[in-house]
Amino acid sequence: MWSTSAIFMEEDDAQNGVDHVDGHRSPGYIISPYAVQNGPTDHTFYTQVNMTRTIEQILGLTPMNQFDLVASPMRTAFVTGTPPAENFQPWTHVPNQILLDKGVTASTAKTKRNPPIKALRAAWLQKKAQIFAGKLTKPDAEDPDTVNHLNWYLTTGFKIPYPGEKTVRPPSDFNNAAPTPDEDDK
Repeated sequence: MWSTSAIFMEEDDAQNGVDHVDGHRSPGYIISPYAVQNGPTDHTFYTQVNMTRTIEQILGLTPMNQFDLVASPMRTAFVTGTPPAENFQPWTHVPNQILLDKGVTASTAKTKRNPPIKALRAAWLQKKAQIFAGKLTKPDAEDPDTVNHLNWYLTTGFKIPYPGEKTVRPPSDFNNAAPTPDEDDK
């Protein structure tokens, strides 16, 4: 029931998607009629443990360990006093435009009429086959920059340069070596 709900969301692992400030930051969201609505972004430093502590307090649970015992609840994210009545109004969701269970696939709509794009697409799809040939069971087995470019080009039809670049690059521009494994990975 919406009037008693609080949904907490956080990014599981930023991987190679660091932001412009610090690679340790990840977005966190609270969806609830009791969360501050339409206000300024809260820049209070919170961690996953703060979120856990907040959930424990809402549910009346005792802390699981010393870390969440001493963590501060996320008080600044919630309305003090009684939330405005409009926070409890029903809302209509906007359905997603892309199926979330189908994976990333390349669009072929306009590549048939454009030989350079068709050639780039073919080269990247060959590279994709090489990247995923038996390595799915080994974490971080491929160069993240190569995989990020592959995903970008697949979703933009091989027509839009990767952010910060001026051209769509061929897969031959990329280092084929996987990152050096940590001692723990050996």
